[in-house]
Amino acid sequence: MKNKRKIAIIVVLLTLFSLIFSACSDLDQGQWQEQEQGQGDRRETLDGFSVHYLDVGNGDCIFIKLQDGKTILIDCAEPDDKKAQKVIDCVKGYGIDKIDYFIITHPDADHIGNAVKIINEFTISTIYLPKLSEWALEYFPTLQQVNQLAKDKNVEIKRNDNFKSIIGDGYSLIFLTPYPSGFADSSYNDLNGALVPDQENVNDISPIIYLESNGLRFVFTGDAGSSQEKLALKVLNDPVFKANMKNLGVSVNLTCIDFLKVGHQLRCLHKYILYRQYC
Repeated sequence: MKNKRKIAIIVVLLTLFSLIFSACSDLDQGQWQEQEQGQGDRRETLDGFSVHYLDVGNGDCIFIKLQDGKTILIDCAEPDDKKAQKVIDCVKGYGIDKIDYFIITHPDADHIGNAVKIINEFTISTIYLPKLSEWALEYFPTLQQVNQLAKDKNVEIKRNDNFKSIIGDGYSLIFLTPYPSGFADSSYNDLNGALVPDQENVNDISPIIYLESNGLRFVFTGDAGSSQEKLALKVLNDPVFKANMKNLGVSVNLTCIDFLKVGHQLRCLHKYILYRQYC
């Protein structure tokens, strides 16, 4: 009787796994290559498109090479010469001396720490910085320094909000949060307007970013907590956001992604997303 019960459970589990993976069968496994790059580093590549998750300890650094040759760097690890050199070597390993889009999710040291070195080492076309109240900037000297250095070097400065997008041939990157001023949902605006220098609030200004390329879908979250994850899910049905995406000619599909960069405090995105692969 016990054996029959075990067999029944195994059959049910196998059936569930089959349903999960068949639900997203449009992924061409034959084209996808996954490689290890040193201890803890990961690189996913497809037809000139690659995503590198660098092992920088307690912090984030993600380097993306798009199929048209443009590059994206999301965060840059804590201030440390060895970690800074690791980021530089990763980018220069492609023979690249220019970063087209440099995204700083929030001003915690383990995300913005090497930004000055990166700006001095590479030609930066556009830098995305957190959108903070002017008075709050005094609590984040590194962010102030990065902001001033970008101005001195004539780098285009944009602020992280959910009307920002990077669109190219075969790819689209969309900021799902934070909400811009005056948007339909005021949850983020209240946080932004009353921002104080405590770690939880600072984490929650991290944008949640969606990237789709070659049919593969990625979500990057910085240190965003549950409040911003809920907003990211909510925005998909907001008429203003939907109209904006329609004008751009792109769509956002969070129900079936390939890679989720887990946020500082994951609460609800993992309940909503059906994974096609794990990283």
